[in-house]
Parts: sequence; structure tokens; C-alpha cells
Amino acid sequence: MEGGIPPLVELLEFTDTKVQRAAAGALRTLAFKNDENKNQIVECNALPTLILMLRSEDAAIHYEAVGVIGNLVHSSPNIKKEVLAAGALQPVIGLLNSCCSESQREAALLLGQFAATDSDCKVHIVQRGAVRPLIEMLHSPDVQLKEMSTFALGRLAQDTHNQAGIAHSGGLVPLLKLLDSKNGSLQHNAAFALYGLADNEDNVSDFIRVGGVQRLQDGEFIVQATKDCVAKTLKRLEEKIHGRVLNHLLYLMRIAEKPVQRRVALALAYLCSPDDQRTIFIDNNGLELLLGLLGSTSTKQQLDGAVALYKLSNKAMTLSPVDAAPPSPTPQVSL
Repeated sequence: MEGGIPPLVELLEFTDTKVQRAAAGALRTLAFKNDENKNQIVECNALPTLILMLRSEDAAIHYEAVGVIGNLVHSSPNIKKEVLAAGALQPVIGLLNSCCSESQREAALLLGQFAATDSDCKVHIVQRGAVRPLIEMLHSPDVQLKEMSTFALGRLAQDTHNQAGIAHSGGLVPLLKLLDSKNGSLQHNAAFALYGLADNEDNVSDFIRVGGVQRLQDGEFIVQATKDCVAKTLKRLEEKIHGRVLNHLLYLMRIAEKPVQRRVALALAYLCSPDDQRTIFIDNNGLELLLGLLGSTSTKQQLDGAVALYKLSNKAMTLSPVDAAPPSPTPQVSL
């Protein structure tokens, strides 16, 4: 489309909104995976007008505008910097509350791109109010909307303070529920976000308290990458079961409601260090909680209890006196 981009950029400022929308739609198509066109659109100074259009209350306008910006930013880190410098971040966050689910989806995708690993922007996105609307999207019936919000949350959860903020804002339980999704991309995005949350000590007790360990262990995962991600998440949790995290879990085993006490005991049977078994299961009645599951009317609870006890006995055997003894010294033969 030789010479077509400059007049299309000019038409973004036309008074008729239908013309604005059509011009943005054309630019969106031209910007799709075409670096030359992307650069020309930016050079023609389209960004200020596109960012104004993001703030439009007309869903048809802001949908086309966020689509153009999304295509410009995709795989173009330099353009991403220019878009952020031009003031796109707050209006894109605002679109998470759009009445148009397609605009919400585009905005969530764009925030995920803004929050790439090489960007400090992930902290600013959370500070500017993106977490709550992204978490609300996790409850949407729209699978694609959930897919994009989990993608964005997964990127944001690569920062330690964001990890705590996402969990504290109610993100943990809906992400765990999405592990049951039959959509492979959505399931994987949720697993990746949970992997991020598991990196923060402040989230470990909550993971266990809400039954997250059981969900990770019992889930049916569609692709191998998700299975690997879940295994790494469990390993992350296991590595944090000491110090203040373990003290908090022992506190929950003493004072929490019975279902929570049982979840903690079940999780610790899998995750605790063999060195801490006596403290957890003898001194703090963890064994009694597991044995109590065997008398449950629920077959699932009986099975969970039996498997946890089996796991515990295997761990105990690794600490048997014979195994724990140092190797006998090699005899020295003196001539």
C-alpha cells in the first residue's frame, strides 16, 4: 500500500467517528507483523492520537486503537518504549474495565507485553491499579479473556512484591481453579502465574491453606510444558518449608479450622524436610491429623491420608540409623 499510511494517520483525527474507526482498522491490519509499516506509522506521529482514542467512551473506537497499539508493540521493543513514553500505560489499564470484552482482552494482552522480563514496567502496572480488574477477568465465562488475564498476571508475577500483591488481592484461588480448564493455553498460563506466586515466602502458607498443593498434585495437565511447570512449582514450595514459613504452618495446624489443619498436614507430608518430621508430626500432632483422615466418610480423604502416611514412612526410612551413619573408614594397611 504505497503512500497509504500518512493519509490514514491524518484520518485518525477526522471528526466523523466512523472514519476514525475505519482508519484505525486499516492501520491495525498494516501494522500486523510488518516492521516497515510499524515504523512508518510511528514516524507519522500516530501515537498521540491513538492514545487519545484509547480514552474514548465509544467501545468501537478504543477497540481499534488498542488493536493498532498491540500490533505495533508486538516483537518491537523499541516501539514499546515509545508507546510507554507517549503515555499509553494508564489508558490501557483503564480498558481492563471496558464494556467491550474484546477491548479488555486486547488490553490484558498488551499489559502482558509491556510487562516482559526486560521491563521495569511490571511494577508500575500493578501500582497503577491493574491487578484487581485482571483478577476479576479470571471469573469471566469468556475463555479468551481468561487466557489473556492469566498471561498478564503470569508476567506481572515475575516481581517479588507483585507476587505478594496478586495473592493478597485474591488471585490465588481463581488461578488454582483454572488448572481444571480443558483449554491447554489457559491451563498453562494459570500454571505459570502460580509458579511465579510460589516464589514468594509470604504466599506459601496461603497456597497450602486453600488446598493448592493438592490441586497441583491431583491436576490433569494437557501439555508437557504445564506438567513441568507444576513440578517446578511444587519444588519451589518445598524449598520454602523452613524458618518463618514452617512456623506459620505449625501455627495453622494448632489454631485453624479442622479442614485447614488437615490440608497443612497433607501438604507437609510431601513437602517437609525429613529433619522436621518429628517436630511436625509428633510434637505438633500432624500424625494424628493424617490418621484422622483414614476414618473419614470421604473415600478421597481416606486415600489422601493413606498416601500421605506412605510418603511420610518412606521419608522416615531415609533417616534410619543405618542410612544416617557415616561410611566406615577405609582400612589403612601398614607395611
